[in-house]
Amino acid sequence: MAGTERILTRGKCRSIENLACPVTWRPHPEQVAPARRAYDDWWQALSWIRDGLIASGMLRELEVTVAKARPWTRVSAVR
Repeated sequence: MAGTERILTRGKCRSIENLACPVTWRPHPEQVAPARRAYDDWWQALSWIRDGLIASGMLRELEVTVAKARPWTRVSAVR
């Protein structure tokens, strides 16, 4: 048992047994590094394709946006 909680049901406060505990799952660093490398490879391939399509003039009427190179990095908020 992980403890008790008080909840409001049908207008009354009741104590219930909490039979579960919160679980946080985070990938292991050994899983994160290869995933980031794979994303970087994918991002570079998309950039290469985009650049080739622009250089060949095939994207005259379309604008291709650039994906964020490293979405896992956070930009600090400037105050």
